[in-house]
Amino acid sequence: MVLLVGAALGVRAGPARAAGPPGIHHPLKLGPAAPRPYSPSALPSVQFSSPSQGYIPCDLANAYGLRNLPEQGQGVTIGIPDAYDQPNLEADLHQFDATFGIPDPPSLNVIRQRPFNGSDQGWQLETSMDVEYAHALAPKANIVVVLAPDAGSLWDSLPALVQNGADLVSMSWGAPEFEGEGSLTPPQGPLYAAASGDAGQGTSWPAALPQVASVGGTAVSSAATGHDTSGHTSCTNGGQPVTSATQTAWSGSGGGVSTQLGQPTYQQGVVSAYSQTRRVQNDTALDADPSTGVTVYDSAGFNQGVCNGAPGNYNGCTGFLPFAVGGTSLATPLLAGSLAVLDEYRVAHGAAKVSSPADLYTLHGANANDFSDVAAGNNGSCGLVCNAAAGYDSVTGLGSPLVAAMEGTAAATCAQGGTQLTPVGGIDSLGGFTPTSVAAASWDRASRQDVFVRGGDGSLWHAYTNGGPYIGW
Repeated sequence: MVLLVGAALGVRAGPARAAGPPGIHHPLKLGPAAPRPYSPSALPSVQFSSPSQGYIPCDLANAYGLRNLPEQGQGVTIGIPDAYDQPNLEADLHQFDATFGIPDPPSLNVIRQRPFNGSDQGWQLETSMDVEYAHALAPKANIVVVLAPDAGSLWDSLPALVQNGADLVSMSWGAPEFEGEGSLTPPQGPLYAAASGDAGQGTSWPAALPQVASVGGTAVSSAATGHDTSGHTSCTNGGQPVTSATQTAWSGSGGGVSTQLGQPTYQQGVVSAYSQTRRVQNDTALDADPSTGVTVYDSAGFNQGVCNGAPGNYNGCTGFLPFAVGGTSLATPLLAGSLAVLDEYRVAHGAAKVSSPADLYTLHGANANDFSDVAAGNNGSCGLVCNAAAGYDSVTGLGSPLVAAMEGTAAATCAQGGTQLTPVGGIDSLGGFTPTSVAAASWDRASRQDVFVRGGDGSLWHAYTNGGPYIGW
């Protein structure tokens, strides 16, 4: 198989401003031979080979331990900034949802910043994937999308996301670092996450910014998802959350030591093997390898001239692409969807939403099992910086987030001002269900006691008392 990284996109000329990035990277595509309807000077260049489908939403929900959780991102808004128009975005998401049994989002607000400076099939695919897979992991989260006039306007589109209530912003694009990038700070409010790149070892903007979570890439095996990447529309096999045995670092993942930015406080003492003074990418990592990529519904762009058949037909027709799609462009919306689920839980239990990369390090510091460590693989041949390893590494950061474990950590810390007690360990059964392990915490605050126990199937059980004998489940 041949994986080619998209060529850089030009940056729109505009008023005097801080130095801008030289180009933007796109997702990677993997699939059968097909026409390349691109201008080689400005758009991504792609070669296709098998497999023909890719993972589907429930596969990734299995891999990140989300399928058994009651939370689905309700009350949280995911913001997605992309470039150019995807005129069929709303209808495509509905078709994607109908195929895989996912509810439509409570709200999908698409802000088209017209006039668009042309059209771009690569960005249409990018937009489709970003929206579909952020939504796939957090079906009840609201989604707001800003489609900028062109790639050079992406950074200027961020305020519109904040103004429309975004709690998490997924930026599946980036460029090599450049002088003056530190002056480009995003608007305060949301957690920002950005793709680290698809060309292997190296740093990129905006992922390197200390206000942004830098997202690396992994390859996730079918042992975690429950299925391989061949055709299926539902998940009959359970799968298991990713472990160091079922995922490796992806060779195309970005990552490294920033050439432009100093080390943020939250990385101090964690990344010292790589640098004691500079920002180190990455902070976390999720599925990105195109060979373990996903299926995308995009009736507006790539499929034209590639697929045939009736709309909605899953295997290679108008809409569903006959190749898998990956890159850290995929990993980034997967992070946003995962954290939206976590945010719903945290808010319901009195904790604040995750709002900065520092919060990821806080979660890891409180419980390293909140992340699945990635200890094998590399993104180049440069020694330490290129190799995944036990604990933090610059290819995969802290590892892959496991929301069920994070909810357990939130349960142990969200009673502000409470007195934390010894974790419980003597519960034999919970309403007839016997957990295989007890990972619980309890506290007593204002005559209330709460006990959280992780069940053997990944579900979280909650017992509570309000100063009386009754316990509810």
